[in-house]
Amino acid sequence: MLLLPFLAFLAFKQSYATLSNITIDDTNSTFWTFVGSYNAVTPSTPCSGCVAQPDPGLAYNSTWHDGALRSGSFVFQGTAVYIFGIDVLNPANVSFAMSNPTVNSFHYYSGSTYGYNALFFSATNLDSSVQHTVTWLMEQSSVGGESALFDYAIVTLDLADTSSSATGGASSTGSASVPSVSASPSPSAVPSKKSKTGAIVGAVVGVVVGLALLGMLIGLYLRRRRSIGATMGDIDPDHDFDGRPTLSSPDMASHGTSGVAQYTVEPYQPLGFPPPQPVVHSETSDTATMSASMSAVSMAAAPSESTSLKRPPAPAVLGWEPNDPSSQRARNLEVEERLRHLEELVAASQPPSYS
Repeated sequence: MLLLPFLAFLAFKQSYATLSNITIDDTNSTFWTFVGSYNAVTPSTPCSGCVAQPDPGLAYNSTWHDGALRSGSFVFQGTAVYIFGIDVLNPANVSFAMSNPTVNSFHYYSGSTYGYNALFFSATNLDSSVQHTVTWLMEQSSVGGESALFDYAIVTLDLADTSSSATGGASSTGSASVPSVSASPSPSAVPSKKSKTGAIVGAVVGVVVGLALLGMLIGLYLRRRRSIGATMGDIDPDHDFDGRPTLSSPDMASHGTSGVAQYTVEPYQPLGFPPPQPVVHSETSDTATMSASMSAVSMAAAPSESTSLKRPPAPAVLGWEPNDPSSQRARNLEVEERLRHLEELVAASQPPSYS
């Protein structure tokens, strides 16, 4: 959020940098250098013998320089430059070159009438802290044209970097000096002087928009914090989610434990059963034991409503010896006796026949 005021400050600083255009007439020898024989046409020194006879009232300050197959230069310091002339019938090819940075171009006119405020050369986005030089050379055209008329130039100054006096001689800006000239109206094709009022209004609008965005972000942040706080406030640490107080809540501490059932937790102990006792069988007791066992099975097969459930008897452990012949014979007799009793029980418990 601290970035918004910084951007607003940059917008204010950039918008406050005022650009101004100055118009330099061809008669100002501080900027213009005409090499060779030129005809400097002014209201007081007209050129009746020149081939080109444009309307002086349409030329800037009614002056221009008329040359044939000549060269020259224009020196300035600013962020942009525009060189204007008068297009004549059957002109020369004019080649232009500029240093810092290097820019090359040419101008040729093929119209049938005079052209006023004709843009011969232009360069923009220049470094205003260094001096620039534009040179030109007239060359004969393919149809024999040899002349060109230079009228005026416009230089764009960044007043934040270049300080000039409207009435003084020359003011220093860095390593080069820019002679001061009075500002004069510019053609509509060239950017005009930016108003300080517009710059201030733009800066104010930028600051207001930045503050509005900052306020919106702060409002959203506070609203989100309030929403999170309200959500956390709905959770009561002293109560469960169903509304009942927890054991550690003050409600339970104030009411005591009168309404809570008391329980005693004892460690688990397995149920104890008496260990099984070995049973020793004999030939005479096996029959009685078998009869008792079968009687118990018969009673279990047909239980009555009044019969109560009792704990089952402990399993009997046979005292047989696998390698003892007598034990083997006793076991066989016991098995035969059990089978006989089982057959009797099955026969007695058969369901009645349905006819």
